[in-house]
Amino acid sequence: MLAAGAGLRLGMGWLTTNGLTRSASLQKTASEAMPLMGAANLTRNALATLGRHRDAALAMAVSAVGLALAAFIGVQWGGIPGLYAATLIVSAVIALLLDWIVRRASPEGDEGDAVRPLAYLRAQPGVLRYSATLCFVGFTVPLSYTVLRSSVLGALGPSAAGYLAAALTVATGARTVFTQASSQFLMPRASRDAPKEHRAAEVGSYLRTLVVAMLIAALPVALFPAEVIRVLFSVKFLPAAIFIGVFVLGELMMAFGDAYRILLLGFDDLRGYLATTIAAPALVMLGASFVVTHYGIFGLGVLHVVAAMLGLLISQLRLRRAHGTRTPGRLMSLYAIMIALVGGAALLGVTFPESSLVTWAWKAGVGLMLAAVGVGLLPAAERGALLRAVPGMRGRGTPPA
Repeated sequence: MLAAGAGLRLGMGWLTTNGLTRSASLQKTASEAMPLMGAANLTRNALATLGRHRDAALAMAVSAVGLALAAFIGVQWGGIPGLYAATLIVSAVIALLLDWIVRRASPEGDEGDAVRPLAYLRAQPGVLRYSATLCFVGFTVPLSYTVLRSSVLGALGPSAAGYLAAALTVATGARTVFTQASSQFLMPRASRDAPKEHRAAEVGSYLRTLVVAMLIAALPVALFPAEVIRVLFSVKFLPAAIFIGVFVLGELMMAFGDAYRILLLGFDDLRGYLATTIAAPALVMLGASFVVTHYGIFGLGVLHVVAAMLGLLISQLRLRRAHGTRTPGRLMSLYAIMIALVGGAALLGVTFPESSLVTWAWKAGVGLMLAAVGVGLLPAAERGALLRAVPGMRGRGTPPA
């Protein structure tokens, strides 16, 4: 139904604009892609719930690549209107494809209850509260990034806003990967019928491996920020290399906190989830104008880190007081070590920005050494699982507990 409605809206957008410019009409059309993307996210999570973690990860990768190609081809074909149209078309195709995959993966006889949505909503009123909460959060978090960009644009000009955009693009890319992984892996486990202590322990075990994986992923960006800018953007954006590290640090801290927000959702604690999720964006929006005026873009990066710490602190307090669960001290120590290692690597990256073979070689050696330290801090079983992670992706995933 969503795909059919999107196709009808797309066709009408080309034929009639209702008094709008064609670009504005197609921009309105682009909003039709949002529910399709939401449907695609739900079906990916459904695959993870069925124990098809490999398929869920593959679906996420195909969706990301498909949308990126659609954006590129759409812009080349028809500018901004082409971007809107191509994104909508590809979103519809992805949603239909994932729906077909989930139907094939579902056990026989599970489709009969899905044809009476109104009866289901009356029987499960919490679904609407859950959806409304996620919708509110879905607008709040991007709004905070918009406030960041507008504050820099107003105070420092368009060039500085471009530097901020480059830094945020790199940083949020890292967080998106780990947050999607946490959502698809942890949500089925956090929501299952088991004692809260057992579910919290599973999250802790997962986070130990995630922290080291984040360290390994962040080290190249932290040690070689100028090279990352040259590869992803151009030399005109090289001033952004100075503060990429602090934004990457903040986003990795956000990704760590996302796992505990998923645990709150698994406990059906929508109030706790909402409070912990909007705390960081709220702090960023309230402090952005003052910070950028007095401390520049680097100050915004520090504000980003402080906001991430605030969200994590609130989630820990909520889990302890409302649900009686505690984060193991060893996990928090590992987390603190990861923050220190990434921060130290970022400091090295901006202190020694020279592009020479000698500099690249010794910084690469430092990166390997820091990664080895992180891996060595894991318990033996989790260390082995991390080292076997790539070959393990060839399997069909672990069955749900």
